[in-house]
Amino acid sequence: AGMLLRYAWISGRAKRILILTPAGVMQQWQNELYEKFNLLVPIYRDDKLSLPPHHGAQGALDHKVSKADWMAEPIVLASSHLMRRRDRAAALLKADDWDLVVLDEAHHARRKGASGKSKGPNRLLELMQGLKGKAKALLLMTATPMQVHPVEVFDLLKLLGLPEAWTEAKFLDYFDALTQNPNHEKLHELAKLFQAAEDFYAPLPEATVKRLTEGHKLSGLRAKNVLKALREPKSKLGLKNLKANERKAAVDMLREGSPVRHLMSRHTRPLLREYFKKGLLKSPIADRDPMDVPVALSPVERKVYDDVEAYIRDTYDKAKAGKQRNAIGFVMTIYRRRLASCFEALKATLNARYSQLETGEKTALVSDEDLSQDEIADDQMDSEEAATLLDESALVEEKDRIKELLRQISHLGMDSKLKRAVELLHGVFGKEFDSAIVFTQYTDTMDYLKQKLADRFDGMPIGTFSGRGGEILGSGGSWRKLNRDEIKRRFKEGEIKLLVCTDAAGEGLNLQTCGVLMNYDLPWNPMKVEQRIGRIDRIGQKHSRIKVFNLAYADTIEADIYFALSDRIKLFNGVVGKLQPILSRLPKEFEKAALHRAHDDAKQRAEFVRDVNQLVDEAEKAGFDIDAVADLDLAPPDMTASPFPWQRMADVFERDELLPAGSSVKAQDKDSWALQLPGMKEPIRVTARPSLFDEHFSSMQLLWYGGQVFEDMVGAEGPTTNTNGFEDQ
Repeated sequence: AGMLLRYAWISGRAKRILILTPAGVMQQWQNELYEKFNLLVPIYRDDKLSLPPHHGAQGALDHKVSKADWMAEPIVLASSHLMRRRDRAAALLKADDWDLVVLDEAHHARRKGASGKSKGPNRLLELMQGLKGKAKALLLMTATPMQVHPVEVFDLLKLLGLPEAWTEAKFLDYFDALTQNPNHEKLHELAKLFQAAEDFYAPLPEATVKRLTEGHKLSGLRAKNVLKALREPKSKLGLKNLKANERKAAVDMLREGSPVRHLMSRHTRPLLREYFKKGLLKSPIADRDPMDVPVALSPVERKVYDDVEAYIRDTYDKAKAGKQRNAIGFVMTIYRRRLASCFEALKATLNARYSQLETGEKTALVSDEDLSQDEIADDQMDSEEAATLLDESALVEEKDRIKELLRQISHLGMDSKLKRAVELLHGVFGKEFDSAIVFTQYTDTMDYLKQKLADRFDGMPIGTFSGRGGEILGSGGSWRKLNRDEIKRRFKEGEIKLLVCTDAAGEGLNLQTCGVLMNYDLPWNPMKVEQRIGRIDRIGQKHSRIKVFNLAYADTIEADIYFALSDRIKLFNGVVGKLQPILSRLPKEFEKAALHRAHDDAKQRAEFVRDVNQLVDEAEKAGFDIDAVADLDLAPPDMTASPFPWQRMADVFERDELLPAGSSVKAQDKDSWALQLPGMKEPIRVTARPSLFDEHFSSMQLLWYGGQVFEDMVGAEGPTTNTNGFEDQ
């Protein structure tokens, strides 16, 4: 997305760009667009626009803006949660047209209802259907392209533009028929749709035809005959005369010749491994070595665990049906997910809740970490909706029972899970690995872990990273704040050996030097686990095999389901497209199991595992496999060398005639300069080398097209300034 945005922006092909993302990742998008693509993009938050903190910033980073004026920004980030609201959506659809609209987590734009039936679009899909006519181009991004039903893929493709012949019914039937050895009549129907797609987009490339037919041992002439038969659907004779292997080749061509090929670009780790095998990628992709670790609760811990679950069940059962039960259900799932993380995380939340019930004052009980992970909800929850649910549930909760649970938790000793985590980390340090990352869902769990791990790994440099930033343990035992740039550098250079992170921060950290990752807890959404592992399972990973530890309390729903899926579908080795629908249903299934807990807990867990296995069976039989129909062609496009190497841009600092009048420049170390332009109060550090900026983005700026320094230099006035000459050079 960053490459597309940057090209569209600096080429002038897009002069108005709107980027819609979930509220929780807006900051990450802003950071990445600046650090990786040198684009300073403001975030719009209700009544202000905010630029990212950056070296040499001139003036305030925030400024107030009206609900209408923010849409006049040439490029801007906004929350998809906010923009889907009725009043905001109406205003957005009245604004000037956009050249490009980007939607992150596009799978949240879907129909209401879990079955894909015609219940109408949810608010986000409705907004995108309106924006379709207000934008020259749409870019829809998701790592989870199909949630519940293939009709959701159809709805997203329809936003991008489908041939008239490809109706919803024809789209669904097309892929289903291809799995069932279609007869002559059905093959003829499919060929007509294939032809409509070729007419609308482009013919199937010769290289793709060759790849598909070589596997069926067809000569070039026979391959052409198969393609000719598909391209002349008015005559059924050609299709009827196809031999068995030719029919199979025809089915493969039909599968890859759908609109999906033209509208979706799909990238997976297995595809990267294929690139490496064919010599298209220099860096190998590491193999994963996952280890499932069920942690037995001590008798005292089990008593607390059971009592918390009993409170959750009793409180939910006591709530009135409707809004109150929904509110109580939400709060109880917060308790249940924090219980699965660690007792300290639950204690922090129960303390805040008890104080709230005791005083009636508002406390920050709910953070983004506590929002529902249900991926199949009609609309995704935001923090304001969560706060409303919190208020509605206060009438049902029992202050005295919460106080008793807090008393029990206060008498617990060292968490059994923590003991096991320490044992596992001791087992890997000093052998093949010298560093590790520990992930958790909650900042409260991170704070508990960082201190306990510091006590048990005396002398080991430990750092943390969460939504509130980075920290490192100082020599005096106190924690000192660091920015993300510094955390990454220290970890990469071995100055931090053990890094404790939350999911809120995980997406911003790419740490290929680390070979050990521990999931201290397992979120109800499996995609969260995959995103964590992706922090170290990346191109450039220095270890050929990476260790992944997955911890969960034994005899709990989390342990039973995750470890069953680990055995059945190798869950922790990477997610397969065809099975994504069942994984997206798991958060809702976990919620139901937590709230409707039976008295025979073991029996209920066994039934839950059985139900999930049935979902796997259904998914494996499904006709629509996103990986089988997306464009996974291994042939790379032609890419010419850059006509403008960074060294030529650096020459600007050595030639006075290319600098604005009144500028001063002084060479620093590592291809950087101290630059002071007219109007600047003090010099800023600047480089023209992108790789240097990538490592030190918080302490310098990058001189390059589209960047702030470049625009300032080109736009600066002065008698010796020749802006056209500067751009030519």
